[in-house]
Amino acid sequence: GDVLSDLQQLLAIKDDRLGTTPVWFIALKPSRLRAGEFERQSQANRLIMDLAAARDDLIFIDVVAPMMQDGAPKDIFIRDNLHMNLDGYAIWTRVVGAALAAGASTRAPHCP
Repeated sequence: GDVLSDLQQLLAIKDDRLGTTPVWFIALKPSRLRAGEFERQSQANRLIMDLAAARDDLIFIDVVAPMMQDGAPKDIFIRDNLHMNLDGYAIWTRVVGAALAAGASTRAPHCP
């Protein structure tokens, strides 16, 4: 499916049922197994980042940049080259944790 379209449908349902409740979207992550999909993932991430910039209730979390080195995913995957190892999850813990800690109170002021 189309990630942007699916996200827009989810947000429409959220808007109807939960109003300005904030949503955090973790970027589509790179992996060594799916290196051939990286440009397509990057394009989807850019579209979702643009959507987040236009909405007060959508926060885009960029995990891609800290997962990359010299234009390729870092060595942070288990043998299947898709799922992350502890080093990969350490990156996510730091990046996602910082985004959640920053909160969304200024972006969704009417959140119940």
